[in-house]
Amino acid sequence: MTGIAARSPEAPDAHVAGPARDRRCGVCRSTTAAASVQLREMMFGTRESFGYTICGSCGTIGIDDVPTDLGRHYPARYHYERLPEDMLPGGALHRALVGLAVRPHFSGTGHLAARVARRLVVPPAGFRRWRGSFQRWGVRSLRGGVLDVGCGPIPNRLIALRALGFTNLLGVDPFIEHDVVVEGVAVRKQRIEDIDGRFDVVWFHHSLEHVVDPA
Repeated sequence: MTGIAARSPEAPDAHVAGPARDRRCGVCRSTTAAASVQLREMMFGTRESFGYTICGSCGTIGIDDVPTDLGRHYPARYHYERLPEDMLPGGALHRALVGLAVRPHFSGTGHLAARVARRLVVPPAGFRRWRGSFQRWGVRSLRGGVLDVGCGPIPNRLIALRALGFTNLLGVDPFIEHDVVVEGVAVRKQRIEDIDGRFDVVWFHHSLEHVVDPA
């Protein structure tokens, strides 16, 4: 609703709305505007029209007026997450041993303990599939906290981490119906502004562009 995910002015359902409207960019904070456009809601087919302004400095396109009833644009069918069936957590002892087995992939340490642990357990089937993503996302320590902002009611990335022995995991999403716990991972019906804590990684996986004030 508020960021770079909106369609370009060349798209069939968009048109230039006239002179650019001065507004502060939600990303670079510039007040230099390049153009104003009208864009229609097309995901659910309401075809409601919203005004957007393109930043003249960084090119980000942001909505002019955030709807007061923003929650109705994120109904239950908006979220498409599914349980990561090849990375579901086991029992506490199993997760601890798996954590020892995979630790070198994240921290580069614990190779001896990993060799011993691999004689007792096998990492989940999906570990190879997820490993590269976790490394690119900056996950370096099994003890560090990970916060997933806008994860929806099924926090599949956090569930996959829990299967590897991570323990300090939290998801937040203001548009889910209520707080939930899925496969041992808590998701709170809250905004990031409501969260206190220290985290090594904060994910905005396809969600930063939906935050009212990204800066």
